[in-house]
Amino acid sequence: MLRAAIELLEDSAYDWWKRYPHEHFIKTWENLKKAMRNEFVPKEYELILLHRLKNIKQGSKSVLAFYDEL
Repeated sequence: MLRAAIELLEDSAYDWWKRYPHEHFIKTWENLKKAMRNEFVPKEYELILLHRLKNIKQGSKSVLAFYDEL
């Protein structure tokens, strides 16, 4: 699976892979996911998603209020 994923990399992800000292660090799919998240996902991404979740509406209620009623 790791080799197949690497072969699908394009553009900046492919360029990153060529520069990354991967031969010592990336030996599993989990290692590749972690390295790519560190490189390409903004540090504040979880906060952005949490903010979006808190602001989602289901009808006139927030999703959190809707969930509380369950």
